[in-house]
Amino acid sequence: ADDPATVQPSRLPPGWAAWAAQPAANAGESAAGSDTLPQASIDNASRMSNPPIYPVDVQKRGETGMVVMIVDVTVDGSVSAAKIDRSAGDQRLDASALEAVKKWKFRPAMKNGKPVVSQARVPVDFRIEEQPDAPITAR
Repeated sequence: ADDPATVQPSRLPPGWAAWAAQPAANAGESAAGSDTLPQASIDNASRMSNPPIYPVDVQKRGETGMVVMIVDVTVDGSVSAAKIDRSAGDQRLDASALEAVKKWKFRPAMKNGKPVVSQARVPVDFRIEEQPDAPITAR
């Protein structure tokens, strides 16, 4: 399991904690087309240094949801394309997840010892738990 990274508490009202959790990436349909590409994985340091921002107005209304994205990854680990595979039901959560994932680095799949164009299926779970004085973390 990854160690949580602390995010700026000013992004949330006092007493609220929010997590954007990205479990291990799975292969899925290409964001650019329908061809299935080899599986890439998320670079955890990149993910934790660029967490999705949970919009304050969405948090105040107690809205939660999971966004699932399909991300195409270049041989250098950058994102060449990303699309929403499953919406969280709120466009602001979807947009926040997409904005964050485009900044992340990935570990591309390897073939014959060399990195190849690949993809990752990336879920981002926005959830709120009322816990006074809880640290705000991204996992």
